[in-house]
Formats: sequence, C-alpha cells, structure tokens
Amino acid sequence: MEDALGVEGKGHRRDGVEQGLHGAAFWGRHRPGGASAWCRPGHPSRGLLRIKGMSAPQPTPDRRWQWSNVLWTQLAWFAAVLGAAHGVPAWGTLPALAVLLWHLRRAPRPRSEAVLMLLAAGLGTFADTLVLHQGVLAFASGQWSAALPPPWMSALWAVFATSLNVTLRWLHGRPLLAAALGAVAGPLAFLSGARLGAAQLLEPGVAMALLSLQWALVLPVLALCARRLDGVAAPAPSAGTTRTP
Repeated sequence: MEDALGVEGKGHRRDGVEQGLHGAAFWGRHRPGGASAWCRPGHPSRGLLRIKGMSAPQPTPDRRWQWSNVLWTQLAWFAAVLGAAHGVPAWGTLPALAVLLWHLRRAPRPRSEAVLMLLAAGLGTFADTLVLHQGVLAFASGQWSAALPPPWMSALWAVFATSLNVTLRWLHGRPLLAAALGAVAGPLAFLSGARLGAAQLLEPGVAMALLSLQWALVLPVLALCARRLDGVAAPAPSAGTTRTP
C-alpha cells in the first residue's frame, strides 16, 4: 500500500510540474509580446532574472552627446587659439572652462572625469614643455614663464580629455591605433593653430617630428587612463541577485 501511494504521489508531482510548464508556455505564447516580453527593459519581472555574477552591459554615449562633444570641443579650440593669436588668451580660455563644466555636469561619474582632465592637462603640459625647451617653436601670447607653455594650452589638453570617453572611446584597448592617430592628428592640429597665429614653428621639420613623437606616446597613455577612469559609461549594477523596480 505504501509503495503504491509513493508511486501515486510521484505521479501527481510529475503531473503538476508538467501542468506548470504547459501553463507557462501557454501564457508566454498568448500574452502580448510573447515570452520574450518578460525580458524586455522596464518589465516588472525583469529584475528577477538577474543572476549572481552577471551584470548589465554599460551603455556608451548616445549620438547626441557625441555630436555635442565634437561641436563644443572644436569651439573651445578655436576660441583658445584665436584668443592667443589676438593677444587675449584669458578671454579665449573661458569657453574651454565652460566646456569642462558642461562635461562634468553631464557625466554619470564627474569625479572620474575630473581626474582624467587633470591627468591630461598635467601630462600634456609636461610633454609640451619638453618640446618647448628644444627651441623649435614659440607661442604668440599667454605664457606666464618662458620655460612653460601657456595656460590656454593646458586648458585645451583638459578639453581634449572630454573626448576620450565619448567620441574617442573606440581607442580603448587599441594602443597602436591610438599611437598612429596621435602621430598624425596631433601635429596637424598644432600646425593649424600656428597658421591661425597662436604659435610659430621656428624649425618646422624638427618641430613636426617632435610633436608627432610626443602625441604617439601621450595619446595611448591617455586612452588607457580614460578606460580605467571611465566616468561616462553608466555604472554596472553590483554583483548579486537584485530586484529592480
């Protein structure tokens, strides 16, 4: 009798499991959107599917932010360069400061981006100082000391840092590509500023070669720092089973 009851109980449990599976399949087929709707963002049950050790992907900046970054960094560059060329470097630096504040206000983790800006300004100023001491270039105005590049150059390095996790985040993990891009784009940007009157290349060939080497070394380092300090991507949820509202 006990064996019979045990077999019968197992049969009932098996039937109950099968009915539950059939019921889930039925509701998955006939509810709006099908079973996949349970996994869609914003569904109230989606948080129950998060498993320990798994995290949601970190979204990258949207197109609107990327285009805004391109626009504001270019405006800051032109303002600083033209301000230096016309002998008013302080006024030309104000738009750069505005861009930095705008970026920090928008970044999900502004402290990380602020650290990246300071690193870029410090490393860039140090590299510019080494090139300046070779006597191959001169700045039009704004230098507080003949031994140091002007502050508006440091401000432009900080502005450049706002692009490292936005429009230039595709350089993350690609040091050779970053070096190649820096070796070409960096000297060309400086040459454009010199043609607008912000600087003078005393020995153009040597200056361009040194600037190319400078950027080939600096940009991969900045890209690595940007990847480590990324304050633009949304923070990933902490490990563990959590329920989202």
